[in-house]
Amino acid sequence: EVANINAASACLLCGDTLSAERYLKKVKSDKYLPEYNNAVGVLALLKGDYEQAEKHLRTAVKLGMAIAEENLLAEKKANAIEIESRRGNR
Repeated sequence: EVANINAASACLLCGDTLSAERYLKKVKSDKYLPEYNNAVGVLALLKGDYEQAEKHLRTAVKLGMAIAEENLLAEKKANAIEIESRRGNR
C-alpha cells in the first residue's frame, strides 16, 4: 500500500498522471489512508476533476494530513481560474 502511494506521489510530482493512476489503483485500503486520499485528490486536480479533488483532499485533511489543506487551496484556485476562462470564451 505505502509503496504504491509513494510511487504514485513521485509520478504526480513529475506530472505523470497515467503512471500515478496505475499505482493508485493497486491500493486496497483507500478509505483510511490520508496519503492515498491526498494523492487521488492531486491526481483529480491535475485531470481537471475538481469535484473529486475536493472530496479526496477534504478526506485527507480530516484524516490529519496538513499538506492536503494546501492542495485543497490549489484546487479552489484552479477551479476558479477554469470558471473564469469559460466566462471569457463566451
